Amino acid sequence: MEAVMEQMEGAGPSGQDVVMKDYTYYYVQTINGLQARRVYLYSLLPLGEGQGEDIDERNQLVVQLNAFISQEALKRGWVYINAYTPLLKDNRLNPEFSRDGRHLNRHGYDVLAQLLRQHL
Repeated sequence: MEAVMEQMEGAGPSGQDVVMKDYTYYYVQTINGLQARRVYLYSLLPLGEGQGEDIDERNQLVVQLNAFISQEALKRGWVYINAYTPLLKDNRLNPEFSRDGRHLNRHGYDVLAQLLRQHL
């Protein structure tokens, strides 16, 4: 069984301090519970317009989290897919790929699917 893990809704930054060890522990427990032969993990996505006044600060936190997730995936032999950068424009989620500055639209999912296909 192969698994593609999406970053869980609510797991991303919310303006509060994120405890990396707790984040990793619970995420790893979830993935290990799948008992997959191979794990494909894609990054947290950038936030776009309409997601608060502190978007730049929150996107910086997303970048830090993605670096941490990438390192943890590498340690465990998981495939990490950077979906953050291809969906980015002017340091925010490209409005062409989003319906509300947070959730992907059809075009955004097309980009994500293309990235996933490159690794499968």
